[in-house]
Amino acid sequence: MAMLSQQINHAGDKEQKTAAQEKYIDLSRQERLTEDRLRHFPPQYDGWIEQHDNYVRRSQIEGLMLDAFSTGALQIYYGGGVAVPWEDWRLRSAFKVYINLSLVRLPRSERLSRGIVQSDRDSAITPANPIREPNRLAAFVSMAEFNDWVLKYSSDPQNVGALEPKARCEAMIADMVQSNGDDIPRKADCWQDCKTAIPDLSKRQFLRTWAEKTPESWQRAGRKS
Repeated sequence: MAMLSQQINHAGDKEQKTAAQEKYIDLSRQERLTEDRLRHFPPQYDGWIEQHDNYVRRSQIEGLMLDAFSTGALQIYYGGGVAVPWEDWRLRSAFKVYINLSLVRLPRSERLSRGIVQSDRDSAITPANPIREPNRLAAFVSMAEFNDWVLKYSSDPQNVGALEPKARCEAMIADMVQSNGDDIPRKADCWQDCKTAIPDLSKRQFLRTWAEKTPESWQRAGRKS
């Protein structure tokens, strides 16, 4: 669409401009349909009750991966292989990693406008539409790095679910932090969720994990508990 917009604004031939406009309109329609499909994806954890075991295992593994991104054990890449600056982006507004979709949503500060402006005073060309970086881009990890990392937990990936209660709690809380963003949940609610998913988890283990794995904004005095 960016290339077509340039053609529309700079084409000297009327037929070329018309053809580019028609293609641009068609792509715009496809973009709207795709965005509508994205909005109607089922909730990420819709199987909490119906497929509880799968939900717990998935939340554990996603939490472990997010923790690996934060510690540098794994590097996440987006677009054409650009490394995500995790420490810089992790608390920025709207930044999110969708592990289930292999996507990252860029922070608002990174969605730079690329409006094409014609500076020639004699030209009446103006941009038909501002061209923006897409909000979500494909995300990747290095297969070699992933294989080395996953061996820390088990030589058999099927045994990742057999983690100790505190490790499972760490994975769940890391997932909560990533999933909730700026919406800070009640600690008591998180404790109940963790205890339900991990019956062997002690309150002491939960509180220690909470102190270690949640951001400062979740631990400020006066927070509901």
